[in-house]
Amino acid sequence: MERLRRRLAEPGLLLARLTPLALRSVREHLLAQGRDAPLIGELATAPAAELLGVLSQHYPPREAAVELNAWLSRPGQDVETLLRAIRGCPFRTRAAAMLAVLAEALPQGWALIRTLRHDPVLAPTALTFLVDAGEVDPGTLDQREHLLLGAENFLTLLELGGPQVLVEQLRSMAGHGAYELAAAILDSGHHDVAGLAELRELVAEPLRDRPLRLIPGTGTGTRPARRKRRL
Repeated sequence: MERLRRRLAEPGLLLARLTPLALRSVREHLLAQGRDAPLIGELATAPAAELLGVLSQHYPPREAAVELNAWLSRPGQDVETLLRAIRGCPFRTRAAAMLAVLAEALPQGWALIRTLRHDPVLAPTALTFLVDAGEVDPGTLDQREHLLLGAENFLTLLELGGPQVLVEQLRSMAGHGAYELAAAILDSGHHDVAGLAELRELVAEPLRDRPLRLIPGTGTGTRPARRKRRL
């Protein structure tokens, strides 16, 4: 009995396995409920962007690797095609998730990320991965890479949290220099022109128009009171 308890306590112990017929029945039931129930191999001819999007959202790492390698085994479908799809993605969070699939699912995934450090489009995302993974010391980055990394982080925060969250983040980081920091990011050379335009309009301009002011005698900042518009 004690040996059985130890066996049952082992991590990853397989207690049951569905037969092919039962697996098909469960899948049909899930699909009837409107839930995702993908099959390995069904994405073999999917467009690259769709493949990476579905893998990032719905596949566990092991199954994602199998599906990705099956896709790559077909003629005309290669890693460069996948990278072009990521480069064409307009959303920072989605592009990062798509690139993460390649990093984790390909045998040479992290080697690929290292080469992308100098890619004209994917460098900011690749740098974020490498810094977060501890492979690159932020202190070794040159000024251009620092700005690209900052731009990627700020654009991602703008996408996820909205302009007010990013304004507060910049104020907490740079205080009176918040606008200057935002202006430097705008000149970073990040490829996301649309994102930088939003950053300029929704974050940088409000920071310039409403600078942080010191409360006399406190050393702390506050925003100026909003003027009432005359009717």
